[in-house]
Amino acid sequence: MITFNELTEKINNNEIPKEEWANYLDKSKLGIAGIVIFKLIKERYCNEEIIERLVDFSKLLHGYKFLGPWQYGHVAIATLLLVQDEEAMKRYLEICEELNANDKFLVTNFIESEVYKD
Repeated sequence: MITFNELTEKINNNEIPKEEWANYLDKSKLGIAGIVIFKLIKERYCNEEIIERLVDFSKLLHGYKFLGPWQYGHVAIATLLLVQDEEAMKRYLEICEELNANDKFLVTNFIESEVYKD
């Protein structure tokens, strides 16, 4: 069985094909999902399955701490915008319409903070 550190290294070194990244967007493995989310943003990559998984993650707005003030949901929503894909952008806008002011602020704050950049 592969360890967390080994899997992280494989993802970061592009030893796992992009087409398989959606497999690691799993709520039961949030640590790896976080690494994949940053990789998606960095590579500006997504596909239909990734979009659907990010939409699913977007519901994790409370009780699922990611980094600093952000929950996994805030980061997933921001990722839909940051991957710069037309379909992902549509889903981003739909989700943002339903957010309360605090969650909108946190999504915007994550994007503006650029914490996801190297």
